[in-house]
Amino acid sequence: MADESEFRRYLSLTLALAAREFPGSYRGNWTGALAAFAVPIAMLATYSLVFSRLIPVGVGADRGQAGYVLFLFAGLIVWNLFADVAVRAPSMFRGAAHYVRRPRFPLSVIVLAPCLASFYRSLPWLGVYLLAHVVLGQSLDWVLLVSILVLLSTMLWTIGIALVLAVVGLLIRDASELAAPAVTLLFFLSPVLYPAARLAELDPRLVDFNPMANAIWLMREVVIERSLPDVAHVVPFAVATTACLALGMLAFRGVRRSLPDLV
Repeated sequence: MADESEFRRYLSLTLALAAREFPGSYRGNWTGALAAFAVPIAMLATYSLVFSRLIPVGVGADRGQAGYVLFLFAGLIVWNLFADVAVRAPSMFRGAAHYVRRPRFPLSVIVLAPCLASFYRSLPWLGVYLLAHVVLGQSLDWVLLVSILVLLSTMLWTIGIALVLAVVGLLIRDASELAAPAVTLLFFLSPVLYPAARLAELDPRLVDFNPMANAIWLMREVVIERSLPDVAHVVPFAVATTACLALGMLAFRGVRRSLPDLV
């Protein structure tokens, strides 16, 4: 019973802290909820203007310019979930020193809550994407539900990476300043702006050893191709996610007892 009570406390605390970060969950009015959808709608409108009028780009004659906008937007849904957390991760423990020094506070929540909040933020982006499909005259089907599983899997991989980066941020004070440039570099080495196959043609290792490339590939298979993810993409991403979670947990356990002194 004690373990069950601790788990409920851990879960409720995680949900509460995640809700504080998610617009519309903590403001108590429609402004926050509208903002959660207004941002992706504004971004989709901007991409449509830029990539259909100012800088016409295509990913195939069968899709055209509007197809590229949806192609790009699908990749950004996954990418933003990861990047929002990765940039902040090295400073998470240092920025939450008041929580770290509280007795019996579950310290892993400091990392887990922002990852969950980022997952929450990805859902309005996915909703706007699906709405755009309907507006363009395309139908919705059950396969699209798998996209939520892709986002959940991306969140798990992000948790592992965030734990590692948060620990690194404790040991290397300048890590937080390097996070943003590193994430930007990874952005251009991930198939957000272009198909993953084009990156694989350059060097297959850029896809094989980049979990974000597989996550983006999986999302596009589901929401664009309307097919279940290929096992050839699912397995590498599942292995990478499991490895990142294990590494993150090991890194966290290694510094958990000394956290109050390190912050």
